[in-house]
Amino acid sequence: MMNLVSLIAGQVQTKQELFSNEGRIMDMLMSSGYRLQEADAAITLMQSLAQDDSRTADRSRSIAGMRAMSTEERNRFTIDAFGLVIKLTVLGVIDEDQREDVLEKALSLHRGRIDLDAVKALLALNLFGDPAEYDELASARTDLRGSTWN
Repeated sequence: MMNLVSLIAGQVQTKQELFSNEGRIMDMLMSSGYRLQEADAAITLMQSLAQDDSRTADRSRSIAGMRAMSTEERNRFTIDAFGLVIKLTVLGVIDEDQREDVLEKALSLHRGRIDLDAVKALLALNLFGDPAEYDELASARTDLRGSTWN
């Protein structure tokens, strides 16, 4: 599912495009080999997350500018990995608190360079996993790449 979310996020620049370009996004997903049900579920999930009124209201009040990378983040994250987290925030799929939580956990859990797969695993756990399991893994400083949801 995270691969689908990542592909959809790569196709849109704004939340409005998530709704207005649904046909183009479906065509891209279908041509990439996904089944209709999978593509529809992923688009529906992203649209419902983007429409969440409480998050949208908080997000529109708090986004004054773009999130810049710190020196440590520049040295550790690949551009694709950091870009996915930022794009999902801009689209309203995750809020700023979730974004910062994912970035902090990625820095503390992974040694060396943090790639797109590592960020996808953290995002999947954050979006679809049990919050207690997420905190437990973070406190154990476990590498998430071999997890069952990845």
